[in-house]
Amino acid sequence: MRVERVLVLVAHFPPAFLGGGPIRTLDAFVRAAPGDVSVDVLTSDRDLHQSVQLRVASDQWIESEHGRIKYASVGSLSGFLRTLLGTSRPRPDVVYVNSFFHPLFSILPWLLLRLGCWRGATFLLAPRGEFGHEALAIKTTKKMAVIRLFKLLRLPRRVVWHASTEAEAVSIRRVMGEDARIVVRRDDTDLPDTARAVVAREPGPFRLVHLGRLVPIKGLDVLLVALREVNSPVVLDVYGPFEDPGHVDLCRSLATRLPPHVRVNVAGPVRPEEVEGVLAAADLMAMPTRQESFGHVIAEALSASCPVMIPDTTPWTDVLRAGGGVVVEDREPTTWTRALDDYLAAGPDAWTERRQLAGAAYDKWVVESADAHVVEKLRALTR
Repeated sequence: MRVERVLVLVAHFPPAFLGGGPIRTLDAFVRAAPGDVSVDVLTSDRDLHQSVQLRVASDQWIESEHGRIKYASVGSLSGFLRTLLGTSRPRPDVVYVNSFFHPLFSILPWLLLRLGCWRGATFLLAPRGEFGHEALAIKTTKKMAVIRLFKLLRLPRRVVWHASTEAEAVSIRRVMGEDARIVVRRDDTDLPDTARAVVAREPGPFRLVHLGRLVPIKGLDVLLVALREVNSPVVLDVYGPFEDPGHVDLCRSLATRLPPHVRVNVAGPVRPEEVEGVLAAADLMAMPTRQESFGHVIAEALSASCPVMIPDTTPWTDVLRAGGGVVVEDREPTTWTRALDDYLAAGPDAWTERRQLAGAAYDKWVVESADAHVVEKLRALTR
């Protein structure tokens, strides 16, 4: 198929950053697009859960290096609907939707698709992990109703899916049927081709970092409970937006119950340009996550030569077992206590060696995971 114009629909785009990895993934997707493709991005003029407008011009197309960007005001449904309808002229060859359940940037577009908007365009939909078991376990009734509506409108046959991994492709087929058309390609990143060089660590206690949105699925509460029983001094730095107030309150409460030799610093959101420095200063990143469809922050950690400790709930298990870090067998706090104690007991020289191994694992991953751009894979699929 001919692909010269791509329209990306996504709830948040730089300079927004509170949504984490998906924002950086889409930015990298645009920057890496083939030279013969123009990419327009329609997004919100607000960051995640923010009422204050980003420092951007709203409701007008802004020229960029690879196409155009429009930061739409979303306060009026009718106004946003007019904005969406306006993207059908000139007609894009591909409409790339990021999320399945977002009311404005996914559900509304696929309803418009059913009504004939963007007629003739390929509708590429990336659920970004939303069909995983853990994700569907949250607000299950509402999500299943949306899925039933999608099927009732006979939209599965109108869509090509983008899966970040083969595991996500399995999730898509489980929800949408075995005949789902799927492009499998890891998420784009704007990370370096080689890992950051390891420098001698500063003397002092073991530095642990948790970086991600403060929501239950990321498992900060599990980590804090596990740290109650560790035997060695630890400083845990927590970075990420306070997305779920109830979970934030729980974690703050758990942090007050830690022993004196475990210290917790809750730093809040960190800007993308500061992430590498945060990770490079840590001895280990720990995240007892329930599920990651890709795990952009894991790639970021390894690129900074920061080892990663996670359960077997991400696509990174093989990379970590090959030297990138530690795969914990489950998400039980007692299991995490044992894993952390084993890591801490190895001592500073071993921690430095593990950083070098993490960087080497990243370098190997970059080479082995290199693949054609999503647009090129879509062209091949639809020939």
